[in-house]
Amino acid sequence: MSGLQRQNRRCRSKGVVWMAVLLSSCLGHLRPAAVADTGTSGKATSGKTTSGKATSGKATSGKTTTAQETSGHHAAELEPLVRLLLDVDDNAFRIDVLRGMEDALRGRKNVPVPPSWAKVSRKLSVSSDAELRRRCLRLSLIFREPQVIAGLRKQMLDAQQPLAKRNAALELLVQNNVEGLGDDLQRLVSDQGLRRSAIRGLANYPGDQVAQIILGQYGELSAAGRRDAVATLASNIRNARALLQSVTDGRVSPRDLSAFVARQIETLGDAALTARLKSVWGSVRPTTQDRRRLIADYKRRLTPESLTKANLSRGRLLFSKQCASCHQLFDAGQRIGPNLTGSQRNNLDYVLENLLDPSAVVGRDFQMTVVLTVQGRVVSGIVVREDGKTLTLQTPTDRVIIPFDDIEQRRRQKLSLMPDGMLQKMSDEQVRDLVGYLASPRQVKLPMQTESNAPPSR
Repeated sequence: MSGLQRQNRRCRSKGVVWMAVLLSSCLGHLRPAAVADTGTSGKATSGKTTSGKATSGKATSGKTTTAQETSGHHAAELEPLVRLLLDVDDNAFRIDVLRGMEDALRGRKNVPVPPSWAKVSRKLSVSSDAELRRRCLRLSLIFREPQVIAGLRKQMLDAQQPLAKRNAALELLVQNNVEGLGDDLQRLVSDQGLRRSAIRGLANYPGDQVAQIILGQYGELSAAGRRDAVATLASNIRNARALLQSVTDGRVSPRDLSAFVARQIETLGDAALTARLKSVWGSVRPTTQDRRRLIADYKRRLTPESLTKANLSRGRLLFSKQCASCHQLFDAGQRIGPNLTGSQRNNLDYVLENLLDPSAVVGRDFQMTVVLTVQGRVVSGIVVREDGKTLTLQTPTDRVIIPFDDIEQRRRQKLSLMPDGMLQKMSDEQVRDLVGYLASPRQVKLPMQTESNAPPSR
């Protein structure tokens, strides 16, 4: 590395540090107050009052002074960072600045547009650096630039555009909660390429026709698409009523409602809805006696002789589909739930107790958090990030970012994100293969593509 390169790197490092300090000083006092977490009992409060004192009981709507009220002042404070993007020619440094600004502003509403941003946007949006263009676009969305929103909507709706670009545009608009997107998403439920993303996005855009539109396409959905549809419909009371009526009518199979979804419907807090759930689906949690009988039944089936016949490769495939979205085993999978590599995987009692009764013992870090938004949506998942502005929850189907200003209630439950009833949906061969793989002392290869379909579920 030449002396000039080292000098440039040192300058860039100093600039990044200076940028971080400036971000902290300019934007730190704009952070909304953290939303109270009531733990496992009581009702959450919004934690935001004009006096700064938390309330008790039902959530209140009082808030501290908002960025909108002093938008001109805050726009001026952002201006030095924006000017920096014009003054520096180093694209890597520009990307660092844009990334820092995006992280600091993510989840905010009514963010003031700095005076020089339009000039910066015009310049960077035509850069030859794809990452720089992408970062500029994302920040323009936070600033709610009308032409950027219009361009992304056009890209999303244009059937002549590549599907990947259309999906990317849709997800960017939904992630930023762009207003007025509900009608577009409802139309896109009938678009096979965008259907799943549109259905997931509709959880943020409740409307009178949402349940009817989704259920009208339900028979055409893949298994993954049905999971998305059920999760969206279970996120508010009106759509959950329609979902349970469809179960009664035979349009939706009761087996499509996982125990996790059933718990979420119960969390909505509507007594009539909970009673309806019990009548068409059953109790959310089986009795202790039922669980013991179930564990004993699986122990009888999973004899040492039976497990010697387990197809470990197919077991790994099942793990990748059913478990790897939350758990890691042999460095494969996500680190949302506990890492399974060092657990008592060769102890059949331990494995069955955790698979058949996952909420019996749950560490605090892996307990489920339930959030009710001011729009009436309920989101249940594990907290994977909390930065003073937003709360990020990992659900079984998606990662959801919720601005604190949108949180009406929040509470933690002594429940696992892992749903009950997972093994009951598998064939005996699938259960054998999965349990055999979990007990394996070493990693195995995935099956060949031609063999990748595990035995059908019963």
